[in-house]
Amino acid sequence: MSAPTFTREGDEYHFDFEDAGVRLTIERIDESDGRLSGHVWARSIHPDRQGLLYWGWHGLDSPRSRADLAKEIAARTPAVSLEAWRDMVLLACIEAGKAYRGATEHVELADVPRRVGLRLLFPGIPLGETTTIFADGETGKSTLGRLLALAVVTGNPMGGFTPSLQGPVMFLDYETNRFEYAEDMLALCRGMGLSEIPRGLHYYEMQRPLAHEIPFLRAELDRTGAVFVFLDSIVAALSGAAKDDDAAKALMNGLRALGPATRLAATHITKEAALPDGIRKVPATAFGSRFFHAYSRSQFQMEKTDEHDDTVNLVLLHKKINRGRKLTPIGLELTFQEGEHPAIVFRRTSPAAAVLTHGTNPERIREALRRGEVDTKKLEEVTGLPAKTLSTTIGRMPDVERVNRMDGSGRGIVAVYRLKEVQHVGHTLDFSRRNVGLSGSPVNGTGREAGDDTGPESFEEQEAVF
Repeated sequence: MSAPTFTREGDEYHFDFEDAGVRLTIERIDESDGRLSGHVWARSIHPDRQGLLYWGWHGLDSPRSRADLAKEIAARTPAVSLEAWRDMVLLACIEAGKAYRGATEHVELADVPRRVGLRLLFPGIPLGETTTIFADGETGKSTLGRLLALAVVTGNPMGGFTPSLQGPVMFLDYETNRFEYAEDMLALCRGMGLSEIPRGLHYYEMQRPLAHEIPFLRAELDRTGAVFVFLDSIVAALSGAAKDDDAAKALMNGLRALGPATRLAATHITKEAALPDGIRKVPATAFGSRFFHAYSRSQFQMEKTDEHDDTVNLVLLHKKINRGRKLTPIGLELTFQEGEHPAIVFRRTSPAAAVLTHGTNPERIREALRRGEVDTKKLEEVTGLPAKTLSTTIGRMPDVERVNRMDGSGRGIVAVYRLKEVQHVGHTLDFSRRNVGLSGSPVNGTGREAGDDTGPESFEEQEAVF
């Protein structure tokens, strides 16, 4: 028998034995305790007899399992001897194992091309990395994930979120079904000015743990060319308990394996963390293992601040980013319009209210001073911070100064505070697409939607208000 033709598609390894008229495919390879196993397919590639010959799970480095595999295939291909199949199966298992274990790419760091800027898909969402968002149930995190996906697939601003890249999207849904998902997406499309769901949104109704589906999903990434993946939600996608560190690491490493697409994963918070601010005694964190936070390159928390009639007011809090500075709180408004053609409207609101209620102490003080000088009493009222906290915080802020003014009567001195100079909070973003390594298209534009009075005039201003 001549040597087979070897090809690799994602995590599938194909061996075409032309003389035997058979293709062996080894997929879903798993390594446990140093032993390799995987699914093996045998298909006839003979022009007159194409079709499936055999499928089964086998140990690639087990002599007994390989012998059983050779026997099964030989029984279905009388023209090829059992001895020949033992040799061909051994060769395929060795080469597939070498390719699987050699999958880690080696590069010389000095040869890696330099990238300019922070490389973001959206403000706070690093391009090609994993971002997580956690919130209580029925807060709107799934709707936000769909909104960002809609912005990516159309390349247009949606609800104040402007993508730097346009391309297909993959939804990995563990919570609903294709019919409910399509209905919600259509309602969101209507609310955002679209009459129908655009092409390029690929939906997967997930059943098995994410870590077990990575080979299939990697092949789907190659097939669809997706540049953005939204997982909803983490807890349902785990192969173990949410607090199991090994299960958490397996899931987060699985998400990382879906690069270079950008990944956003939604998850929940603990019962104690879901309590209102005045009652909650523990900080709000993602439910489960600490590795969900540790392995995220960026992380957001979403909170409901108000709800009346069909409108929900939300705030998006940036809890972590590995490169760059965290964003100031982002105010959002979600409106549900009922009727014959339901619609969901998602828009960004003025950032001032979100910053003054949920920002850090310096962020609150800067926001209060943006419109001019403020005395101590007014600063306490606007920021909600006591005088002692204000004094301590301002003492550490080089961009804030104290100035003495005459009071209204002209008889006394009043201390007021002001910003030394107008400045943007955060970083200027570089949305160029150098060395992206993705098949999507860069997006050009101002980041401003028609009729959106709160939208930014430019990317630089977007970072200032986001």
